[in-house]
Amino acid sequence: MADDGIEAGRKAAIVIGAANSCEGVDAEYRYVEYLLGPENVKWHLCFQELIFDEEGVPFDKLTIELFDGTFREFWFDISSFYGRY
Repeated sequence: MADDGIEAGRKAAIVIGAANSCEGVDAEYRYVEYLLGPENVKWHLCFQELIFDEEGVPFDKLTIELFDGTFREFWFDISSFYGRY
């Protein structure tokens, strides 16, 4: 049985299409900055986790703290570039 947190994250994941890990991770941060504003001005990264679902699909989970003290999670499907450098 799938972990409920992983299942929810998988369903909400933003698919990142990139040729390699550098481009992919950069796209993740650009997406968060587009929504929340500049890093270290409006928010900072608390955790970045690599998570695999039960089918082996890789996801990057970012836990963000906004400077008002609230937290947000962003899930990214990184299967297009995971392991490509």
